[in-house]
Amino acid sequence: MDVSAQWIAFTRSQESKRLPSERLFEDPYAHAFVTEACLDHVDLMESLFPPMPHTIRLRTRCIDDCIQEFWKPGAQLVTLGSGADMRPHRMNLEDGIYFEVDRQDTIEDKELIITNKLNLDTVNVTKIVADFEKDSLNKLFEEGGVGRDVYTIFVMEGLVHYLWQSTHERMHKEMVENMRAPFVALVYYNTRAYRQGKTNVPALSNLREHALKSAITKDAGIDDIKAFAAKCGMVLDRDISVTQMKHRYAPDSPFADPAGEHFRLAVLKGNW
Repeated sequence: MDVSAQWIAFTRSQESKRLPSERLFEDPYAHAFVTEACLDHVDLMESLFPPMPHTIRLRTRCIDDCIQEFWKPGAQLVTLGSGADMRPHRMNLEDGIYFEVDRQDTIEDKELIITNKLNLDTVNVTKIVADFEKDSLNKLFEEGGVGRDVYTIFVMEGLVHYLWQSTHERMHKEMVENMRAPFVALVYYNTRAYRQGKTNVPALSNLREHALKSAITKDAGIDDIKAFAAKCGMVLDRDISVTQMKHRYAPDSPFADPAGEHFRLAVLKGNW
């Protein structure tokens, strides 16, 4: 499994070690995805941007809360770029239908970890192999069994940063084309100002330079999320910065507030 997915899993695994009064969520499965190989990456990311673990824990809790808020019995939860995400197993979602979409190697690695290390039943989670830059969501959903007439929550937590802007737009337009029932898309994204180095926030400089040398593309940010939603045929319900998450969930966490404005969670609605 990709080192970034392991790094996120490591950060989530640390949350369960906090005191119950400080814990934002529990992920009792995340530890199984952590390897020695990823610990160097953990050190690197935290040296580049020390508040990063708090960014991950804050966004995880915020997305969990949004899923709980919008959940209805019988709904579909479709995670695009699922990585080591374990929400179908760790969240108590009544009568859920679960789909996870990711690269073939990630899906295969995850399946081995879940069955061999965690001894969990994966029969209720449908895996769909995808190359997001090349594959049509319409075709993937049809072949994978995602119901067009079923109320759905889509989650894109750690995926958007790896996609070209044109791919990001196409995928959201395909959601609108494919789905006939109401749906919600929870999209964690960066601002374009961050991607273009125009934030005037020193804490983000090293992180951005590292991102530009990796698989994270240069134009993955969004300037105007409301305009983006409208262009894709969706409606912006809310746009939540990590700074706002900090003040709500963990006001004492050592996060740089100006930086947090450039890490955001958009709640988009379709067919409402």
